[in-house]
Amino acid sequence: MERQIRIKTNAYTSNDLLCGTLYQYYVVAYNAMGKGDASDSIAIKTKGSTPVPPKHVNEFLVVNTTWAHIKLDAWHSNGCPIKEFLIRYRVTKYETEWSEVSAQVWPQESSIEL
Repeated sequence: MERQIRIKTNAYTSNDLLCGTLYQYYVVAYNAMGKGDASDSIAIKTKGSTPVPPKHVNEFLVVNTTWAHIKLDAWHSNGCPIKEFLIRYRVTKYETEWSEVSAQVWPQESSIEL
């Protein structure tokens, strides 16, 4: 994407960048004589990375005799908003395949009861 900046501007801010994304920039100046050489390009990465699960099971799971309650807000976003959760389960003694509780659980749901 190319963007031209007004003469009286002494700085530029890129807005609406994606978190955790690598961008490259270079600058070319113009004057009455024409176009100057391009600057060296520079790579920058916006802050943020993939979500991190809680370190301990008791931080996100509450279980009783008939249900399990998962606290979704225990996951750390690492600077990028969490878009969705995928939740799967299996009865370990009897099944080798995982079953999906839900293909998409939205982060607005702070917890889910199974």
